[in-house]
Amino acid sequence: MFRLQSGKHFLSRALTGEDIGSPLFTHFFGRARHGGTAALVSTARLTPVFYGLPDDLGLTAHRAVLEMIHEIGVAEIAERLIALSERLAGGLREKGYRIVSSRAPAEASGIVAFQSDLHDPEQIQRHLQAEHRIVIAVRQGRL
Repeated sequence: MFRLQSGKHFLSRALTGEDIGSPLFTHFFGRARHGGTAALVSTARLTPVFYGLPDDLGLTAHRAVLEMIHEIGVAEIAERLIALSERLAGGLREKGYRIVSSRAPAEASGIVAFQSDLHDPEQIQRHLQAEHRIVIAVRQGRL
């Protein structure tokens, strides 16, 4: 189980292999309440084995991810992504980095591109990878 913070609320999400469906609802993969704070996704009916087909872990994982996105909601995910990228951009500004990707409300995304006037971008990239296991790309002098 994991918890996702969204605004002032914590949203609990859980994944189980137990069948939470019923014979009446044959395409029952998860439970959540619109605007609620918890969701549960079951892989039991997402695996091809449930339907008498050979097991395919990759397909089951893909279906579980899509179902979790469905249960969480695309709008909620987008809102959280923007909030996290704004937090990152603010922290980078405080450290003296220049944000070069648009942060305008209609243009903001989860991508935060930045530059440093003091440090070599490749050095920053190597440091983040070695010290913090953060993978970041350098493109045209931007991180």
